[in-house]
Amino acid sequence: MKRVLLICLFIATAWSAKAQSWIDIGLGVRADYQYDWNHDDAEDTGFRGKYLNLDVNGRISDDFSFSLRQRLNKAPTSENPFNATDWINMTYHTRRWAITAGKMVYEMGGYEYYNAPIDIYFASLFWNNIACYQFGVAGAYTTQSGKHSLMAQFTQSPYAANVENWCSYNLSWAGSMGLWHTRYSTNFAEYADGKFIHHIVLGNRFELGQVVIEADFFHRANLSGDYALGKNFSVVAKVVYDVSERVSLFGKAIYDKNSDSQPYDMSVAPNTEFVRYGGGVEFFPVKGSRNVRLHLNTYYSHGDNPHPTNPIRPNGLITDVGLTWKVSLLKR
Repeated sequence: MKRVLLICLFIATAWSAKAQSWIDIGLGVRADYQYDWNHDDAEDTGFRGKYLNLDVNGRISDDFSFSLRQRLNKAPTSENPFNATDWINMTYHTRRWAITAGKMVYEMGGYEYYNAPIDIYFASLFWNNIACYQFGVAGAYTTQSGKHSLMAQFTQSPYAANVENWCSYNLSWAGSMGLWHTRYSTNFAEYADGKFIHHIVLGNRFELGQVVIEADFFHRANLSGDYALGKNFSVVAKVVYDVSERVSLFGKAIYDKNSDSQPYDMSVAPNTEFVRYGGGVEFFPVKGSRNVRLHLNTYYSHGDNPHPTNPIRPNGLITDVGLTWKVSLLKR
């Protein structure tokens, strides 16, 4: 499926190249120093170069646009030459419709999931372990008011690893109703031949002047086995208060749980019950812009996380301070 999509993408690019009208190339960088107060080893203490992203967006014609984000601090591999490429895709636009092909964001609801990784300081186990960039195709419809968007997406499964024929079928709704905004989805992701995990994701955002509240619920269940409600889920809540144009305060709490004994979920393992909470401050030193950001953040983790490849340690009290900056290198 990857090869077919890439061939279509590059044929369309070559066909429309002469009609190019604009391009924007940007760079995003984040580096932190973090300290773990509860563990003496250096595993979670020290300087961290977190992100180095190259973003390329452009329009080839009135109907075709393209997008690329490349991680410059990751390396491609012989098994996965797109390992360092978050997305590379082309979109055909009409007044209400958009059709996208290539590598893209795996369409799932929730505001923690929707935010760019460079803007997240600590996250749920589910966020840490889901492969959120996949090859596929998607069609989206936006209402005349522009307040609601529906998307149907067909991609490689986020649980596929190197099994290219495992697929996922995704439906999502993004809505805006005054103070209340939504990012909801239902996803059917293959985790073994002919076997699927069902996700129901309810992302809610309330914009109350200087205060923004986000509340996400992620439900996961084995569609191919004993479908269990309330056993495997994550809850994420975040509050942001803009003290001024240049200063924001935030707090966040996360609860991941999987008490389902069926060994189907590779994002949150069975026998998981894990809590993370914390908060901090952001400062934007450039007046009228949030492209330069300083942050100070502290969070605590506790509980059981038996994930075989990503066992985030319990009883970790981590403080990090960092700098993020985003700049346009070329725009025409």
